Amino acid sequence: MTWPSDFTVDSLGTSIRIRSTEESFGESIRGLMGHFPASAEPPSRTFSISHDDSGFSVERDGEARLTAACWEKALIETLVLVNEATILGSQHLLVHAGVVARGDGVVAFPADKRAGKSTIVAECIRRGFDYVSDEVLVIDPASDRVIPYPKALWLTLESREALRLSDESLATRI
Repeated sequence: MTWPSDFTVDSLGTSIRIRSTEESFGESIRGLMGHFPASAEPPSRTFSISHDDSGFSVERDGEARLTAACWEKALIETLVLVNEATILGSQHLLVHAGVVARGDGVVAFPADKRAGKSTIVAECIRRGFDYVSDEVLVIDPASDRVIPYPKALWLTLESREALRLSDESLATRI
C-alpha cells in the first residue's frame, strides 16, 4: 500500500508513526499534532488510516480498530488512539487534568472525562493563560517539572455554546 502521508512524532517519549493513504487526511492530523516534535526513533506504535469506496479504516499496529463512512470519525479515533499510546507509554507521573500556566506558575484542574476540563482551559486561555494541556498534567519525576502535553484542544458543542464561541473560532488550533 502507498502512504502519501507518513510521519513520526515524539509524544512524551513515545515514538508514534502516523500514515495515511490520503495526503490531505494525513496533513490534517499532522496539523493537529504540530506541537509534537518529529522523532527519528523507531516507532513504538504505528497508526494507519486508509480510504477506499467503503470509507475510512483505522489500524493500530496492523490491527483494525475502526471503519467509518466519514473522515471526522476516523480522525477522532486516530487522535484517541495516539493519546492512549502516549499515556500508556509515558514514564512520567500523569494526572487526568486540564492545565494552564502563567509565568512560572501552573494551575491544574483534575477531573473525570466530560467534567469540563477543556472548557475551563479554553476560558483560561481567553483570559491570558498559556495552554499546557486539556488532557493530562505531566510531571517529570526526575526534575519535578511540569511538561506540556500540547495535543490540540477539542471542545464539545456544549462547551462552545457555554463559552459563546462560533464554529469559525474552532478553526484556530491552540
